[in-house]
Amino acid sequence: MKSPALSLALAASASLVGATAHAVDLQLDPALLESIYFTPSVNSGNVHVPVTNHTAYSQAAPYALPCDVTEFDQQIQIDYVTAGPEVYPQLDISFFLYGDESQPIHSNGLNNYAAPYGGFSRTVSGLQGLQDHHTQIDGFLPVSSISQYGGFLFQPSDLPANVPVRMRMRVVAFSCSTPDPTTGGYSAACQLPDPTPWDNVFNVWIQRTCP
Repeated sequence: MKSPALSLALAASASLVGATAHAVDLQLDPALLESIYFTPSVNSGNVHVPVTNHTAYSQAAPYALPCDVTEFDQQIQIDYVTAGPEVYPQLDISFFLYGDESQPIHSNGLNNYAAPYGGFSRTVSGLQGLQDHHTQIDGFLPVSSISQYGGFLFQPSDLPANVPVRMRMRVVAFSCSTPDPTTGGYSAACQLPDPTPWDNVFNVWIQRTCP
């Protein structure tokens, strides 16, 4: 038979484990996704992206980017919906041909800057700390041939002409802001579990549309 003290200790331990898992419940707000694109002559302005069941547009009807697009930006809102300690969200973005995760788009960045390092198939952004029951709006730039950081970004030419591509955006919580120089995000040792990872992801279908 367990002693009362041991039973209380086990109950307290179980409570803490449950609280830890619950405390890092981050969500991407589906009502507040916006995008903007640029060409040499066009600024689209902020465009609200309609998200249903964590997906915007479709393979059959993707969001049309101009053939000469030079930059494609996103704006998201992250909600920290439970009580818990400060966390550090990390956003990663990947692109998949025809939505097939066995066909990720690989990039060497602007002017093949990342080629000596093997290139990349996702971009990672470590974001500022977020307190419980708070939200924050973050902008990020996954595609650009005009940014000073273009060597670390997907290029418009990485998006094949007239091919539907699924852009996956995913946010993950970390307990520290220790950087990981190999990814540009936070140290994997600090990654926290999330009880509802399905609401941390948006999928946006896009297509670079050319004559």
